[in-house]
Amino acid sequence: MSKNKFSEEFETAEPVPAKVRTPGSVLDMIANPAARTYLLISFGGLIATCLLVFLFFSSMFGAIILFLIGAGGLLARWSSAPPVFVLFLGYFALFPNIIIGDRAKLV
Repeated sequence: MSKNKFSEEFETAEPVPAKVRTPGSVLDMIANPAARTYLLISFGGLIATCLLVFLFFSSMFGAIILFLIGAGGLLARWSSAPPVFVLFLGYFALFPNIIIGDRAKLV
């Protein structure tokens, strides 16, 4: 069986090591247009949710805690952030008086 030039090069070539994919930084997420759109829309919804918690439940502490959980979850790609966010949102919706005193009355 005859060998040609290409088969000899293939047999002697070193294997290329596979690139290990590591999680990118926030700058890598901003560079990707789809991820950038996702982040902007998510932060917009997060700010709107925190404003509604502050206005309807009169809970500045609740709005700050929800923003920290949501922003941390988005930037750190924390997969448990959505359930934790919903649990805290439910807590501040049901018990707004527990942490910061009387609930303000909406006129």
